[in-house]
Amino acid sequence: KAKKEGTTSISCAMGDFADTTNVKVEIANAPRLYQPWTDWTLKSTGAKNMTLGADGVLSMTYSGGRGAYISLSKDVKFYSIPDKITLEFTSTIPLQYIQVDMRDAAMTATNYVTLGKETGYAAGTKYTVELPISTFGDPKDLILYPLSVQVLRFVPATTGVTTGTNSITLHGLYADYSSYDSGVKSVIQDAEGSIKVYPNPVIDGTFTVCAAGADKANVSVYNQSGSLVQQSMITVDGGSASVDASALLPGVYFVKVATATSSKIAKIIVK
Repeated sequence: KAKKEGTTSISCAMGDFADTTNVKVEIANAPRLYQPWTDWTLKSTGAKNMTLGADGVLSMTYSGGRGAYISLSKDVKFYSIPDKITLEFTSTIPLQYIQVDMRDAAMTATNYVTLGKETGYAAGTKYTVELPISTFGDPKDLILYPLSVQVLRFVPATTGVTTGTNSITLHGLYADYSSYDSGVKSVIQDAEGSIKVYPNPVIDGTFTVCAAGADKANVSVYNQSGSLVQQSMITVDGGSASVDASALLPGVYFVKVATATSSKIAKIIVK
């Protein structure tokens, strides 16, 4: 059972045989972790002028035709061992089905999973579709992980389609975790006291990170849904540095501070 993040060595022996391997340990820091809609590659037959905003809205001019499809490509690896992976979307174009190139840790070739082929997806309806981990085998088999998604492909219906300006709104591609570590403590510092985040609440648009013994610190800010909303590398030189939080709306956030030797997750309130 994972105790903390990092790498560890696992050894085994049976008779005269012995072996050792290093593994990476990951513990999700929120019950739901979203993938951002940046750096995706867009491709289509039957659509042009495609753009994908950071808000997940994929806009296009759709003309249809034989073999039409809209696809998004990116190497997305899902953190740790998720209980389920979900895609939420709404399309102004009725869809025959969607295909997801979804792979386990051992796969290097394309592996499309087809969803909704029996029923299709109506235009203007928000759908929440679970991507089946069980298609690879027993979800409890740890050799499957980490899982990844390489391509999301939407296949439009052949009838009932309005050509011209259309869109597919991608509400979320995320993984859920029943076992996660929020890392939140009543005092916002790690057990050794080497990393501190203050003040709390944040009232003037900045907060301070103290990382004793470190030169630099990577500061990541997540909202309550687990989405990364801000990230920066700061220079602390064994002391402290201010982080600009003026772009954050009032609310509760999780701040992860990682140095070369330690990491800390703190909950802050922005007013």
